[in-house]
Amino acid sequence: MYNSRQQSAILEQTKSIAESGLQLVYLAKESGGNSKAVQVHTAMDKAASHLKEVTQDLLKSMEEAASAGGAVTAMIDNISKAVAKTEFQTAAVTPGISFVDYQTSMVQLCKRIAQLSQEMVGKSSTPETAAELGHVANTLTKQYSDLVEKLQGACGVSPSSEVAARLKSRVQDLGNSCMQLVQKAGTVQNNPTDSYSKRELADNARQVSEKVSYVMAALQDSSRGTQACINAASVVSGIIGDLDTTIMFATAGTLSSESDRDTFTDHREGILKTAKTLVEDTKTLVNGANSSNQEALAEAAQKAAKTISGLAEVVKLGAASIGSDQPEAQVLLINSVKDVASALAELIACTKNATGKPPGDPSMDALKESAKVMVHNVTSLLKTVKTVEDEAARGTRALESTIEALRQEIKSFDSPDRVDKVATAEDVIRCTKPITTATAKAVAAGNSCRQEDVISASNTGRKAVCDLLVVCKAAVQEAENEQIKKQTLSSAKHTAESYLALLSNIGDIIHEPARGDLKLRMRDLSKVVAQSVGELVKSCEALKARGHLSVPEDSRLKDQTLVLLDKSKNIKMHTWRYYCFFIISTITLFAQYRQAKDAFICGEDAECGVAGTCNKTGGNCVCKPPNIIGEKCDNNTLCPPGLTGIFCEIAVDSCKTVICQNGGSCKQKKNESGVECICQSGYTGNLCETFTPTDPCEMLICQNGGSCKQKKDESGVECICQSGYTGNLCETSTPTDPCEMLKCKNKGSCEQKKDGSGVECICKPGFAGTLCEQYPTTSKTTSKTTGKIFKTTTQ
Repeated sequence: MYNSRQQSAILEQTKSIAESGLQLVYLAKESGGNSKAVQVHTAMDKAASHLKEVTQDLLKSMEEAASAGGAVTAMIDNISKAVAKTEFQTAAVTPGISFVDYQTSMVQLCKRIAQLSQEMVGKSSTPETAAELGHVANTLTKQYSDLVEKLQGACGVSPSSEVAARLKSRVQDLGNSCMQLVQKAGTVQNNPTDSYSKRELADNARQVSEKVSYVMAALQDSSRGTQACINAASVVSGIIGDLDTTIMFATAGTLSSESDRDTFTDHREGILKTAKTLVEDTKTLVNGANSSNQEALAEAAQKAAKTISGLAEVVKLGAASIGSDQPEAQVLLINSVKDVASALAELIACTKNATGKPPGDPSMDALKESAKVMVHNVTSLLKTVKTVEDEAARGTRALESTIEALRQEIKSFDSPDRVDKVATAEDVIRCTKPITTATAKAVAAGNSCRQEDVISASNTGRKAVCDLLVVCKAAVQEAENEQIKKQTLSSAKHTAESYLALLSNIGDIIHEPARGDLKLRMRDLSKVVAQSVGELVKSCEALKARGHLSVPEDSRLKDQTLVLLDKSKNIKMHTWRYYCFFIISTITLFAQYRQAKDAFICGEDAECGVAGTCNKTGGNCVCKPPNIIGEKCDNNTLCPPGLTGIFCEIAVDSCKTVICQNGGSCKQKKNESGVECICQSGYTGNLCETFTPTDPCEMLICQNGGSCKQKKDESGVECICQSGYTGNLCETSTPTDPCEMLKCKNKGSCEQKKDGSGVECICKPGFAGTLCEQYPTTSKTTSKTTGKIFKTTTQ
């Protein structure tokens, strides 16, 4: 073990085991078989549980350290035990989980095992990366153990014993191949220059991939239609990811056609034709689930995946033909086909779950609802295709599409499904900033009613709200406090619903621009959004205080940089697209910042908006106090000191930004601007951060009942300890009387032994034993303590 940090961690865990064991021994001694000492029993149970936990942590650390060092014996043993489980153990069937659920999990685990086997081959190429083979092998071992657990559940609910036997056989063969691969990985790690071992490692990895395909084939034979749905869902998920990447390029203004003569008219008919074909495939897919015909279901799933792939490609070409000078129109079109792909993914999942179920099953109702959403999204795509070139109508179409998309996103947010994303409370707070920007754009669009403002606000708000809901759900998944978890989810949902209401109000304003009450209502709705964002931030702060602390920004950037450098050798082409987009978007944002900064500068006669005025000293537009409610400053204006908000209507509480320490309180300065901290006794400083005790004894905390007093030479203070304790702080227990350790019973007395070797109990007549714990009997008894013979009578 060459990693000093790893060595320190294992030593600390070993120390924790020793301390926990010592605590358990002390409690066992204190309990002493006394059944009435209930409090001691409870503490003893906790100590035993803690000793078990720290021991398991040490075993886990040792396994990881052993795998990092190339020791694979334990991993091979674990795989061997997992293989034995498939033959001799029967898993308990979990209620509510069907064979399809186990099949889906097993497919994901098999794919992961195949990826890890190929990753081993890549890492064995150089001595530097060969040192990581142990870690990869350890991950593969855990994945195979999880696969065996899912296999046991699948065999318990399998439709036939023949299918279960075939799956067991295939998984056992995969386990044997995994053991050979792990063993060879240890050999290569210990001798990374051995070319013969590297070839054997590559052969073993090829065998693992082959065995994985056999397991997948067995799963497909047992339920071919279900397996086709799983594969189709994977394809659609990749399409959605590709569309997200395309949206990034369109937002940055870099999505353009390869030919200058290419027009959207050339692609419109292809989009409409492919969309209609997708509707027919959707009907076939739903009918395949109702008929329980696995062959028909498999064919329908494969055809639907192929059609959505073609639709996505032709829509991307159509969006590129619109031109990079109209990025909002491009995003509108791509978002429409993305909604269709998302609805198809949900439909495939519902079809997979509803296959073979009776008509009255809840999964059939979910299938029908998903089919309706699918048809609605396809219809929305067709409307978008017909109006995307019409500048007078595409803003309204974008608004309608965004409203429907947000409704579906809120509905998905309410579902109990987990999110495959890791996020923190700080990430949620970071996502609230785009909500504020989107709200400002929405209010501006409602005031101007211009189509370009409406489409920009719709696209911005859609991305901001969707990102917020996903990140928030991911951040609270591991939260321990249920109350804070529910509060955070409720605040995020209320924020999304408030913004949705604001967009709906803007749609009413566009249709009835003469109604002044709608604009007044828009102002109130924007304030509701701001309040909802504030509540969400408070919930996230509480979530952070409960242990979900975010990583400091500098360390976060450092870790991400190290990860990028580590992954740069094996980077794929589609990943380069993300990096290129990052560079492009950064340059674009910098240009927008320069443009916005220039717009802040105003001259003496310049207009800063209805509620704005020009600051002659700094040349900046500053918002007037909101003496006219409803008047809005331009986007390039600043509120005066002490005010904030879209209408400069919110007074800033400066104490929110000042955190007084050590119990200090924040108050406004008298006759001055600003705030100050009122410190408690013994503390000074701007934030009460400095401790300056008036009594020297406040710096000396005596333990075990000791008292602090002035030294005789007046050179300082010292602790005066009680009997039985010593040390500078009375922290050391040293009993002065040996008899305090020997508690004689039945009024026995403790005396020094004649040979001076210690102390002993002198028992009263009729009692005997080391502690005088033996009661009188009718026979003559010789006291083991005093050696005298006496007669006792039983009463």
